[in-house]
Amino acid sequence: MKKLVAIVDWDLQGHRLTWFALFCRSCLDLGCEVIALCPDPERVKKCLESFGGEYSDNRHIRYAGLKTEFFLGTIPRRLIPGRYHPRIEQRLFAQHLRDALKVLERDFGRCADLVFFACLLEHEKPLAQSAVDILRRPWSGLNMHARVTREDSPAGSFAMADLFQSDRLVSVAVIDEEMPLLIEQSLKKPVVLIPEITDESRQTNHPLERRFRRFAGGSKLVLSIGHLRPNKGIINLASVALNPVMGGVAFAFAGEIPWGLFDPAEREAMEQAIACAPSAIFHLARIPHEVEYNAVFCAGDVIFAAYRDFLHSSGTLTKAAVFEKPLIVSEGHLMARRVREFRMGEVVPQDDHAAIIQAIQSLTQDYPGWLAKNNPRWQAYRELNSYASLVKSFTTLLASC
Repeated sequence: MKKLVAIVDWDLQGHRLTWFALFCRSCLDLGCEVIALCPDPERVKKCLESFGGEYSDNRHIRYAGLKTEFFLGTIPRRLIPGRYHPRIEQRLFAQHLRDALKVLERDFGRCADLVFFACLLEHEKPLAQSAVDILRRPWSGLNMHARVTREDSPAGSFAMADLFQSDRLVSVAVIDEEMPLLIEQSLKKPVVLIPEITDESRQTNHPLERRFRRFAGGSKLVLSIGHLRPNKGIINLASVALNPVMGGVAFAFAGEIPWGLFDPAEREAMEQAIACAPSAIFHLARIPHEVEYNAVFCAGDVIFAAYRDFLHSSGTLTKAAVFEKPLIVSEGHLMARRVREFRMGEVVPQDDHAAIIQAIQSLTQDYPGWLAKNNPRWQAYRELNSYASLVKSFTTLLASC
């Protein structure tokens, strides 16, 4: 009998939609039946259909939409201490998830062999804990940003470790190649390495891509793209864009900018660049679809990803490998190690404007020379983080249930 896998995510923002759809696809390709539980099944269906006609109206996958906001019903909120509101709403969501799962399990005629949480982030741990407690099913999940919290511990300790103490946990998935041994020592459970997959589809001749290329003219374009939070290093890039030494280089910022996360000095620096940097262009709005995102990504000649205090990897590296765009990343963490290993760009000390300028000049003044000297291993990185690698990872993961 085919294994029945329930794949769950309560948020499909950003790249989570792509991950969710590819997880569903890999389980289908491995002969499983799939229950897809998420806020917007229609988007997942369209994403799956883009992979091929065999995923359209596939009888081996069923969908249910999840509500993501819960209120306390007829009980006046003022009668319940505020500190209890999140816990009650988390439990209401978990019950809603359980009920949706049971309906589709009845359609398949059996309980799920595995519940797989497609993305588990630290701030979502209370919600995940409620779901795990109430579902009472064998489960696994992708600990998206696994990190060490106690380096002095012999077996190590990692954030969210308490969530993974569940008796029904069968395995843990991670994307950081340094984490499996640490987690296995701590949990005594199988740990599966998941590749840093990305959607490679691209809209040709996208208006924003044309706009950026037209703005750059004959100049090389340094691009910062995505959710433009302060920790993405955009204040540093904006300051560099104002430096007269950067004449002949164009800069582009594309994505939603959450002004509430900026302190007054950061906001002032960013607003100054928006108003005064003649060589910079800004599109400060969310790019809603992956095919559009990839089109804008391709407008850049250099991808700026010198994040601040960012311990983890990013799908930006895989996109850079797919579209063969050199990167600038910050020293000290996983992104730097990967960029060095695969020679995909320049690594700079965090917040070092002079180093950022030097890196940009290295990548723009004589790019053919930089290519010849570094011989980037883009193909190797693409293969390591390909869909074929994902299928291998899920083969291992499903063997544990």
